[in-house]
Amino acid sequence: MNKNKSRATLSDDKLTVEYEKEEFVASLPNLASEMLESNKKATVPISGIRQNPQKPKDPTAIDFIRRCSTNEQAIEIIDYLENNGEISYDQALEFRTRLESEGLLSFGKHKSRGFYEREYRR
Repeated sequence: MNKNKSRATLSDDKLTVEYEKEEFVASLPNLASEMLESNKKATVPISGIRQNPQKPKDPTAIDFIRRCSTNEQAIEIIDYLENNGEISYDQALEFRTRLESEGLLSFGKHKSRGFYEREYRR
């Protein structure tokens, strides 16, 4: 630690904080006693970063439908996917029939904006 420091400062690499010993003891007495009384080097493991080990899969037609808030939006998605050859005529007909008879929630719980970021970028 640099003896010329009069308060805690962030290091140039922004990975450490430098304190005067007296200030450190006064500011963080419990941590200071643990670190100063220990004969080994103090380390703090970081285990707070959660990552989903699954790689995000490509969204299916049902995933797109689950992003819709209204039946009209779902019909637009189904039409778009059918017109672009991503689903067959039979699948599109099945989705439309299901939407009309059972409703939007029959495809699953609504996926709100930011679903994939929350699920896979933790």
